[in-house]
Amino acid sequence: MQMPAPAVAQLRRSPMWPDFEELAHTLSYDLRITARGAARLAGAAAVPSPTLAIDGSASPAWMREAIDAVARAIPRGRHRTLDGQAHAVDPKALALALEGFLSE
Repeated sequence: MQMPAPAVAQLRRSPMWPDFEELAHTLSYDLRITARGAARLAGAAAVPSPTLAIDGSASPAWMREAIDAVARAIPRGRHRTLDGQAHAVDPKALALALEGFLSE
């Protein structure tokens, strides 16, 4: 994950560490998907469905930029930012955004 050792040590002491361990087996997939960057977006042009790409205003800039790039790469893609939300979005805020998108 290219995370500095001190950051990993800090995460190990956090109450979220068991959750991270539970998801550890998915990290290799995340890296494969994101490692190719813009080259991965080439296939997005073939997505025919209306698509909503959602980020949170409290997420790191690189995450917000990636979500925006996905939305722009999909012909019928839209981008929405949820105010005050981070990567671990409040399920109610996410549900409201999806409900609005799906009812359009």
